[in-house]
Amino acid sequence: MTDAVEYGEAIRVAIEKNNPVEGVIAHSFGAMAMLLLLAEEPGLAIKAVVANNPPAELSTLIDIFAERLELPESVLNGLRRNIHSRFGRPVEYFSLKSHIRSVTGSGMIIADRNDALARFEDTQYLASQWPGARGPLVCHGRVRPQPTFAARPGPSFAPGSVKC
Repeated sequence: MTDAVEYGEAIRVAIEKNNPVEGVIAHSFGAMAMLLLLAEEPGLAIKAVVANNPPAELSTLIDIFAERLELPESVLNGLRRNIHSRFGRPVEYFSLKSHIRSVTGSGMIIADRNDALARFEDTQYLASQWPGARGPLVCHGRVRPQPTFAARPGPSFAPGSVKC
């Protein structure tokens, strides 16, 4: 099973092996892992980021899945203890709300009002607190890059370059 730390490590290795990196696009849990990585390692050589519906807090994801699976509180508490034991940090540490201000560089956050795992209000908050963020770009389904977006060299987050 892959976790946020392993996702982040994979992204870090890919960035370091392909230095310099123009940009990274990540979705959902991968976007959360990427932003946490960039908060912890601000010196990574990456010019821009697109984070599509990053969940703001791991604890919220755990609660959502526990509710959907009707897990008993004892199982949920065991999972939280396991995360703390495995990573040396409590579940609450894995919160973009706590770390987003430390993300350097530019990027874009895409928010979907209908995403069940990345609450729209949380995504708006992340965009407002990330110093280099453009957005949030509000989507209601599939993101469709415009032909000029893909053809431009380097990162570009100009208005109209991406449509929802």
